[in-house]
Amino acid sequence: MQPLPSPIHLRQLKNQSKDLRDACRAGQTDALARLYQHHPQHSPQATRTLSLQDVQLVIAREQGYDSWPRLVAAAEQAHKPTSPFDDFVGVSAVADETRRLLASASVSSKPVLLIGEPGTGKRTCARLLHEAGSRSSHLLQQLTCSGNETLVESNLFGHEVDAFTGARASLDGLLQTGDGGSLLLDDVEQLGAEAQIKMQSYLDLGRFRRLGAAAELSSDVRVIAATSSATLESLQRVLREDLFYQLTVLVVELPPLRDRPEDIEPLVQHFATQAIDEVAPRIERPKFLPAAMTALREHPWPGNVRQLRNTVERAVITSDGTSIGADQLQLSAVVDLV
Repeated sequence: MQPLPSPIHLRQLKNQSKDLRDACRAGQTDALARLYQHHPQHSPQATRTLSLQDVQLVIAREQGYDSWPRLVAAAEQAHKPTSPFDDFVGVSAVADETRRLLASASVSSKPVLLIGEPGTGKRTCARLLHEAGSRSSHLLQQLTCSGNETLVESNLFGHEVDAFTGARASLDGLLQTGDGGSLLLDDVEQLGAEAQIKMQSYLDLGRFRRLGAAAELSSDVRVIAATSSATLESLQRVLREDLFYQLTVLVVELPPLRDRPEDIEPLVQHFATQAIDEVAPRIERPKFLPAAMTALREHPWPGNVRQLRNTVERAVITSDGTSIGADQLQLSAVVDLV
């Protein structure tokens, strides 16, 4: 199949169809060869009544499509303007609403809170927010807030020599190294009490102090917080009130996969294409048979989109043919990598 023509090329092909019709009517050998190859029901005696639709069908078939309207529709779809948030794949109403909220949040520098179950795409959304905003030329950094509180504070704010046991050299924290960019605070509900106080102050004033330092530093980092807490109310119970309200200026709740089953098929095609592009970009993407798609739609997906991606990638990589059946999905043996 030929690469899909651009809108300009498509108009050129449409204009060329008239020339092809006239050439066939005039009996030109090359034109007739194209006609008989792609529209074999036309005989030499029928070329005088050849219609524009007939030669457009020839051109479409040369491009790998069985009709001119299908070629036009595929070309328009392939070349339509894209949104930075198209990577949040889905055709459901909740997917549309999520993309709308992300687009609205991307034009601001206010903190954003991404809330959703593990595997719903919080890191992907943080990347999309960063890439679509005015900070895309700077760093997007990430810090997981769970673990040793002193180390979390050190990574976030930086530290001086001997600020704590084992601090043999000074360290620039993410708020300093990421000036001008964005910072994803993953598992923000696990941020320690002292770090919460300092982070709230930073969000207010844009200033922070490294551990063990006397002087304050300033930076401009857009904070994107992410949590797997079930509700905003549960998050509010573990965060300081002032920090909670700072982080919830803009909230994007990411739906679990079970709430958008109509998105299973486009997600499967998306992940299958990605897997092929990574391992063997020149081979054809295997087709998921109807039974396989039914099994995928009916699976509960406790690990959400991440689990679906892992399942699709495994099926594509281990496939030895052009199609994938339900038995090749190994859904009963899927381990939730969340």
